[in-house]
Amino acid sequence: MASKMEFPQPEFENVSTAAPNPSKRSRRLRTVFLAGAAVVGLYAVVGFFVVPPLVKKTVIDQAREKVGRAAVIDDLSFNPFTLFATARGFRLMEVDGTTPFVSFDQLDLDGSITSVYRIAPVFDKVTLAGLKVNLVREADTRYNASDILAKLAALPPRPETGRFQFSLGNIRLTGARVDFEDRPKGGKHEVSEIDIAIPSISNLPAHLKEYVQPSFAAKVNGAPFHLQGETLPFENSLRTHLAIDLDGLDIQRYAEYSPSPLPVKIDSGKLDAKLSIRFTQSADKDPTLDVAGTVALRDLKVTAPDDGGSVQVARIDADIASLDPILGLVKVNSLKVTDAGTARGPMRFASTEARDIRVDLKKKRVDVASLGGNGAVIEVKRSRDGSIEMPVKIRDDGPASEPASSPWVVTLDKLALDGYRVTLHDAFVKPAAAHRVHVVHLEAASLSTEKGAKSTLGAKLALDKSGSVDLEGAFSVSPLEVKAKVDARHLDIVLARRYVDPFKTVAVKSGFASAKGTFTLHGEGNAMKAEYNGTAGISNLATVDTTIDEDLLNWDAVRVSGIAFKWTKDAPLDLAIAEVAVDRIYSRVVVNPDGKLNLQQLKGATPAEPDAAAPAPGDVKPRNVRIDRVVFTGSRLNFTDHFIKPNYTADVGSLEGTVTNLSSDPSARGVVDLKGAYDQTSPVTIAGTVNPLSDNLFLDIAAKGKDIELPKLSAYSMRYAGYGITQGKLTLDVKYHIEDGKMQGRNNIFIDQLTFGEHVDNPDATKLPVLFAVNLLKDSKGAINLELPISGSLDDPQFAIGALVGQVVANLLRKAITSPFSLLSGGGGGGDGAKGGSDDLAYVEFEPGRDQIGAANEKKLDAVAKALLDRPAIKLEMASHSDPQKDLAALKKASLRLQLKAADDAQYAALVKTEYLRAKAAEQPVSKEPSKAASPAEMEAFLLERVKVGDVELRALAVRRSEQVRTYLVGKGQLPAERVLIATADAPDKPGAGRVDFTLK
Repeated sequence: MASKMEFPQPEFENVSTAAPNPSKRSRRLRTVFLAGAAVVGLYAVVGFFVVPPLVKKTVIDQAREKVGRAAVIDDLSFNPFTLFATARGFRLMEVDGTTPFVSFDQLDLDGSITSVYRIAPVFDKVTLAGLKVNLVREADTRYNASDILAKLAALPPRPETGRFQFSLGNIRLTGARVDFEDRPKGGKHEVSEIDIAIPSISNLPAHLKEYVQPSFAAKVNGAPFHLQGETLPFENSLRTHLAIDLDGLDIQRYAEYSPSPLPVKIDSGKLDAKLSIRFTQSADKDPTLDVAGTVALRDLKVTAPDDGGSVQVARIDADIASLDPILGLVKVNSLKVTDAGTARGPMRFASTEARDIRVDLKKKRVDVASLGGNGAVIEVKRSRDGSIEMPVKIRDDGPASEPASSPWVVTLDKLALDGYRVTLHDAFVKPAAAHRVHVVHLEAASLSTEKGAKSTLGAKLALDKSGSVDLEGAFSVSPLEVKAKVDARHLDIVLARRYVDPFKTVAVKSGFASAKGTFTLHGEGNAMKAEYNGTAGISNLATVDTTIDEDLLNWDAVRVSGIAFKWTKDAPLDLAIAEVAVDRIYSRVVVNPDGKLNLQQLKGATPAEPDAAAPAPGDVKPRNVRIDRVVFTGSRLNFTDHFIKPNYTADVGSLEGTVTNLSSDPSARGVVDLKGAYDQTSPVTIAGTVNPLSDNLFLDIAAKGKDIELPKLSAYSMRYAGYGITQGKLTLDVKYHIEDGKMQGRNNIFIDQLTFGEHVDNPDATKLPVLFAVNLLKDSKGAINLELPISGSLDDPQFAIGALVGQVVANLLRKAITSPFSLLSGGGGGGDGAKGGSDDLAYVEFEPGRDQIGAANEKKLDAVAKALLDRPAIKLEMASHSDPQKDLAALKKASLRLQLKAADDAQYAALVKTEYLRAKAAEQPVSKEPSKAASPAEMEAFLLERVKVGDVELRALAVRRSEQVRTYLVGKGQLPAERVLIATADAPDKPGAGRVDFTLK
């Protein structure tokens, strides 16, 4: 306006060149001046006094007409010379006409004279102070500005007149605020201390390439918010760059405005952000939008509905390298979570950070370069019903989503976790258990959900108090494939008993498992197979029989080496073991006070209901098991009897040896070679062949025990025999053979110098003559040598070796009492006379009427004499008998022969006839009729009836017989006379009793 303006000079024809009249020129100048003054005055009057009320009225009228609201302007001024306008106290009222909806304190517009020749409004400065907007949400979709928007939308469209051009410079908005009242939700929000500065904004052609550089500052509900940037709002590219700085935005106040329901409730959370946003578009390309910067979420707390628990996070930091929502691409340099945890559980994560994250929404792919965690505490609880108590339970009330056309692919190049502590509280088992796992270090690489992707894994874990597990290997998810090296050490098996409990009356007091080897697993479809190659073992095992609170099975170590385990679904199990080393195993067999073995009272877990889908016994696949060698070192077996009084205890200790070549192959034979000591003094050996792993058990075992002191068994002899043992030694030599379900056993028992003490009254003692039975079994050297064979079928449900042995011994004692001579004839062994023993030696029979022993009886008497010589404590008593029929007839015939004095049978027959005729003639007169001739037998019978022989003669015959036997035994048999006794001969017995019976005393 200060520049000088030049106007072209008009040309006039036929005008005199003479100088004008001064008075006329003065009048002309005065006229021009007055006209100019009038114009300026009019301009000033219009500008100062007409324009302000006119504009004020127009604004008020337009507000009422266009938006249906009353408007108030307290003051409006305009300086037409400086083009500076000011409006004060503007208020656009609510529908009620009294409450301000939008207001400001003052608006200053500093116009530019260039607006004249640019034919567009140009303002050098625009300042708005004290802007206030009161926004109210009255219903879910209705606001206090809804009527305004509706009226504006109903206005007829303006005709196209080209783009409206303008230029605004030095724009400032100060002291502004926006108040928002959300009546349906009962919330209030405010954006206060709004300060906006825009150096310039113009769509004039000359300014299209000039960046608009706005800055914005405010407090959003008290949280500072800053925005700076530059943009070309009227250039075709719309190139824009914004820098956003947000500090402490309370996200809890805005969560309820989420367009879709959130699965959790946000209780608290502050959002900090420093973002850079770049936008551009072009005619031949899709627009681009890129967001970069940092975002932090702190003091976050969310709660799941229905008391589902809560999660607290101290801080989440994201360093966004690039976010393009148009292309669906996200790249995050790092995502770090600090001090996250749950109120229930609890779970606490000190620090977790992911780096170089790439997300492609269109390709459904997430790639993460690394994920690391350091310091975490995780507690998981299993309730009594077996369900897992989740620290946070998120309810899903939405409909089931449609299956995706293709699954998302997630890859993780590297995973590293350090210092993770996991505790499982398990109330499902009794007693409740607590398991602790310390993830000292875990790392994995090339993790992916893609089919066929292979990953690696390495971990170092510490379990409970002393256990540790090291893992190193590779795996894939689809198909399932695992190959890992495992090194597990000192795992406490006490806790495992709560889950594997075959015997509920056995308490595991201590025990530590170890394993080192390679484990592989492969599964695809229905096919599945697993392998393990390496070693395993259990050390420091201690178990207790809880029914009596005493040790049951202990050992220092059981080490299994050279394990080759193979399992394939629907195929035989294959297990090969090179060696099992058993070090200092201790097993205890106890007879409880009720007389039952502790092993019989072991109570197993309640069997589960049979699975309907389980294979039938015939469908079970065979197994292939091989154990090359089992080595026993320093082992010990203890037997304690609490049933007997006083209690008895014995040890088979120092048990060492090997069992080799065990196999499930029915034709294989394992070799047993074990040696030990009974009560540290009596050697014990066990040797033979076995096949315990085959379905068809085979056993051919011989066991020997030598010089076992019998006085230690005195408690048993006092209870069951009524006598204590003061002396004696026992040697056992047993052999058992089991094949095809049949058992044959041989028990050779040698007892030397068995000596009983005084008789003890005991109601449980047998009433049988024990001393006699023992003396009967002893030989001349005081030894008892018995052979007790047993046999049975393993298919018999009542089969028990102990019962069979007891039955054989009982039969032997009964036979010693009831049939002692059967033992003598059988050589003293074989309780059932299996070696030919019978009662033939219990008597000698004589020819009727005779007392001569004869050759056959001499053999018997020789055997009796020999047996009695071997049993010096046994006496022989004889009872002689005569037959009232056979012996009487023989005595009569002998007497008749003696009376007739016949030298031989022919003379005897002639003399019988002569004597018969004489006797007949003397008995009856001579008859004239001839009598019938008698046979020789009839004649002999006639004469025998008249021989006088009776009981006296029969008794005398019996006495002679016993004397003959005694004489033979004392003489030829060399028995002491005092050991051969003769009982008084009785009267003649029943027919067939012509013999001498023996009784042992």
